[in-house]
Amino acid sequence: MRHRRRYLSLAGFLVVATLLSGSVRAADVASTPVAPSQATEILRATSKKLAETPSLHFSINIDGDAYIDDQDTIRLIEAEGDVVRPDRVIASFKVNVLNSVNASISMITIADQHWSTDLISGKWISAPAEFAYDPGILFDNTLGIGPVMDQVNDATLVGEESIDGKSVFHIHADVPQSIIGDLTSNTMDGDPISVDLWIDSTTSDLLRVQLAEPKDNGKDHPATWTLDLSKHGESIDINPPS
Repeated sequence: MRHRRRYLSLAGFLVVATLLSGSVRAADVASTPVAPSQATEILRATSKKLAETPSLHFSINIDGDAYIDDQDTIRLIEAEGDVVRPDRVIASFKVNVLNSVNASISMITIADQHWSTDLISGKWISAPAEFAYDPGILFDNTLGIGPVMDQVNDATLVGEESIDGKSVFHIHADVPQSIIGDLTSNTMDGDPISVDLWIDSTTSDLLRVQLAEPKDNGKDHPATWTLDLSKHGESIDINPPS
């Protein structure tokens, strides 16, 4: 039960993401750092914009070992889904079990109702309340990604880049694990966590986040997560499974 609770609560991070990970294929990098105060102002504007965003789509890819159970038998490979504020989430996960078999798991949360697919049969089942997680963590005024960005005071604006034809600000910060612990369901190990964010310079939408464990955290393959966000504010329907 303990590791199942950890697995489902991890989805809260993925929905943001969960919002921090991986390797970036951006072009036209301007590498001259500028004053941290400018980066902080950009983060504050993005935090405000995220708080006002009613829906989004996310996809995440994992490089390295990201186990989502306490026995280190279920390794997360990738995930994708949608979030509709304040309390609707649909997500699909690809995992590797016992370093041998890949499997897919899906989940839906609507308010206080929770469903997930059985790992063996693939059929939808009603998930017990104690196995559920709070999808509102994405927009939570205390634990969500917005407050995390508000707590980053030593961020650096690395420069301007281009992602999918959009001009973006690239911001970097080293963040104490304690700050993002609740956001990531305490699945990240090591201190500090390397955080990179790519923000649309025109709309202030958060487009990509990178979160990386330190290389000396004791893991054979420290995890790096790449989370891409899209469909900001678009109409998205999330309904109970049929």
